[in-house]
Amino acid sequence: MNHLARALAPVLVAAGLIVTGGSTAPAGAAGGPTGDAVTIMSQVSLSGYDVATASDGTTYLGWIGDDLTDPGLRALYLCVLKATSSGCVGGVQSASALGSSSAQNLRIVITGGKPVLVWIAQVAPSTGEFSGVFGTNTVTNGQLGSSVSVPQAPTLGTLTSAIRGPGGAISAAVIGSGTNGSHVYYYPDLAASPREFTRPYMVGNAQIADNGKQTVLTTSPYGSITDPVNVAFKQSAGSGWSSFSKVPHAIPLGGIERLQVAGKKIRMVGPSDKALYRAYTWTWKKRSFRGPKATSDPNDISTVDTTSDASRRLASVHSEVKGLAVSNFGSKARPGRFLLKVKNTYAGGPAQIATSPSGRGWVIYSVERTGVPGQILKAQKIKLSAVTRTVKKNTRAGKVLVTGPSSCMPVSTLRVGVKGKPAAKWKVVSKTLKLGSKAQGKTLKGTSLKPNHAYKLTGSVVFAKGGARVKGQATVKFTTCGRP
Repeated sequence: MNHLARALAPVLVAAGLIVTGGSTAPAGAAGGPTGDAVTIMSQVSLSGYDVATASDGTTYLGWIGDDLTDPGLRALYLCVLKATSSGCVGGVQSASALGSSSAQNLRIVITGGKPVLVWIAQVAPSTGEFSGVFGTNTVTNGQLGSSVSVPQAPTLGTLTSAIRGPGGAISAAVIGSGTNGSHVYYYPDLAASPREFTRPYMVGNAQIADNGKQTVLTTSPYGSITDPVNVAFKQSAGSGWSSFSKVPHAIPLGGIERLQVAGKKIRMVGPSDKALYRAYTWTWKKRSFRGPKATSDPNDISTVDTTSDASRRLASVHSEVKGLAVSNFGSKARPGRFLLKVKNTYAGGPAQIATSPSGRGWVIYSVERTGVPGQILKAQKIKLSAVTRTVKKNTRAGKVLVTGPSSCMPVSTLRVGVKGKPAAKWKVVSKTLKLGSKAQGKTLKGTSLKPNHAYKLTGSVVFAKGGARVKGQATVKFTTCGRP
């Protein structure tokens, strides 16, 4: 078991992650699952899985595992998912994982318009001694290519983060197996010599993000709940790193914090000592993270995965005792969210998420079931919930409040409305709500709106006191998300 898996294991057990079926959503932001979850592979022993969506809306699910009929012989697998598909297009594909018993930590990076599957493995050269390599496999026209071995990975290292870096290169963060596990390696390119960092603790997680201007690296202690997460940074095109500093109020909770570039902003999602086990967000501001900001999720989290797409939104999936919480933050701290309830017990790795600009996406998770050996890998099609906001307008007779979507609104359903709060001795005698020039009911359907289009949701309230009348208006301006 690798560093990150060992760090997660006690947290998952403590959380008691056994949940039942269905889905729920907070009032006003009705995203959720679309159809039933699809079983991608059953009776598999998983050693890492990930998911990513390309600009054309095609989603690529990759994993490393064996099918239990030949334990220890791991292979690389790919499933291509479409928004209209109910399973893997063309079936499940497979290729060599290079390290038949050591391949692990799969990540998928979209670069040069193509998905590249990246992982780490140990191979035995002619000397008989094991050495670390990165494995890569480029998907072309929906087909796996040949797996390529890239040397210079640390022996017995753990790949914890891989991203599209400066110039389209694949950059990576790897935890080494050196003295007390205190080494972290940053690779600007998989084939380049790494920058090695020695940390004053055994490292449980290392995350990287690059927004085209700066590269940010976070590290946190292995197995810790309350020790601080630390951060260092450099210019994207440079090589000089800052010293490490504490991220304010960020704690690792076993190493579950994640970095994500959303638009041009580097954001972090994870737990905070402000409220132990709850999800918070931080935003990078040139030299440090600002935050934390509460996400409004009232439940304890035990794993985190994040994603973004051409809409510039931040989205995430958190494992919670009651299920998988799927959040659409947009550019804000308080998201639209829904809870995806899952049958059976989580096993085999943390849930993963990928989305397209419209808000359509997939959540990937794995479970185990009594009587079925190994793990079951599942894919659930989703629509993200909308993020809401309320605009207020004061009049001498009272306040007008209109609740509607923030930009951009995905193809989900949203409850909208107008309220009047009368001043003393005044009362509300009528209310109207319009989308543009047309009357609007309480439910706004994203699927009925034009993509990449600007809208105005205007609420009017008439207040009365005796024979006096005062009309107030408030407007929520928003845009819809693009496609696919």
